[in-house]
Amino acid sequence: MPEGFLTEGEGAVLICDDCRQTVSSREHHDCPGPSQGGVCPECSAKLVRYKHTLNRQMAEALRRLAAAGGCVNLQELGLTREQWDNFQKMRYFGLVRKSRYDSGHRAKGVWEVTGRGYRFLSGSIRIPKRVETFRGQRTRWIRDELCSMRTLEVEAWREREDYSGDAERL
Repeated sequence: MPEGFLTEGEGAVLICDDCRQTVSSREHHDCPGPSQGGVCPECSAKLVRYKHTLNRQMAEALRRLAAAGGCVNLQELGLTREQWDNFQKMRYFGLVRKSRYDSGHRAKGVWEVTGRGYRFLSGSIRIPKRVETFRGQRTRWIRDELCSMRTLEVEAWREREDYSGDAERL
């Protein structure tokens, strides 16, 4: 069971993290049965796992960030629309992170390459090509295929229709 779910009773009801505290603080929880249609039975929040695939466009955006000094505002990179829209997904792979000021506050629009990102760019590591997420957090690596910067450079670009089948209602 991925992080972000609470299971109770024989019905194994999927309950979102937001409801976890409320449900676990009750003395008794009347199990409403398995969630229907991929929604939390407590708050009706959509429960969907997403699968994300690291691709050539994302790898090129990572390369641009590193070439620009490794920590810059994305607006300075001249990314394509697809690269801009998918840039944040690289954090699921541990390749980038949002930059923070010394005070701990996030620097708006500023991202940085992680050590793992630099190792990936240099070709010294291969990483799982796909991850699964729930509510913006990686829940598991899908280890069916490892990739390197070199393998991503030669692959074809996937279209939106290719990605639509990657979401899974719970």
